[in-house]
Amino acid sequence: MTAALLLDLDGTLLDSAPGILACARAAVTAMGVTCPPDEDMRWMIGPPLRPSFTRLLGGPDRVEDCIALYRTLYAVEGVAAARPFDGIAAALEALATLGPLYVCTSKMTAFARDMIDRHGLTALFAGVHGADPAGALDDKATLMAWMIGDYGLTPDRCVMIGDRAEDVRAGAGHGMSTVGVLWGYGDAAELADATTLCAAPQDLAATVKAVLSAG
Repeated sequence: MTAALLLDLDGTLLDSAPGILACARAAVTAMGVTCPPDEDMRWMIGPPLRPSFTRLLGGPDRVEDCIALYRTLYAVEGVAAARPFDGIAAALEALATLGPLYVCTSKMTAFARDMIDRHGLTALFAGVHGADPAGALDDKATLMAWMIGDYGLTPDRCVMIGDRAEDVRAGAGHGMSTVGVLWGYGDAAELADATTLCAAPQDLAATVKAVLSAG
């Protein structure tokens, strides 16, 4: 059976940190809260927004207002600021020879599709999916379950590729092999539970092929 490859977006395909951090800082500051330095906010790149803004604001009050402002800013500034990591386009073309590709991200679906399209990558994907505005699919494992059902995927023939521990946990929770990428925002320690690690985009297709062969 053909493999299916699920890929995270932020920190895996795109360097989106500048836009995320700038828009988050502006939104939190507008709520009257002082943000830590950017280097102390990188933990929020990748995970769902609601727990991240709850942490930044010091509690749940005004979280929905902050998210609404963040998304208004991000739709213009954040989306435009993201750039593919060097070598990602070629890596995706090589991965596409192994099976259909899907984006599985905690970012809102509309933003993810816009960002993928801006960089000419849409044709490489069988589907691009993320959170909805109300938060029903904020949790990556929940989103992944929906994708498995909607596309008829076979988890033990899927590989989840991402740069954060939540990517590894979500994939493994559904019985998928996982590849932790080291050019994003998570390090080897955070990704220690992945099936394997990959250091550079140019090595990604060979890494995934080896994982599939081993499985």
